[in-house]
Amino acid sequence: MEIATSSQHWQHQKKTCLGMMLVCFSGFLGSALIGASFSIQRDKF
Repeated sequence: MEIATSSQHWQHQKKTCLGMMLVCFSGFLGSALIGASFSIQRDKF
């Protein structure tokens, strides 16, 4: 019983960690895209 609970808790922790990584990755990607578009606009004008 204890083993199952701890494994469930670990799975939940893993999911949370993956979610945080996804959020960080998407945020990094978004900022990179925004920076690229800004630099392109600056070159045009």
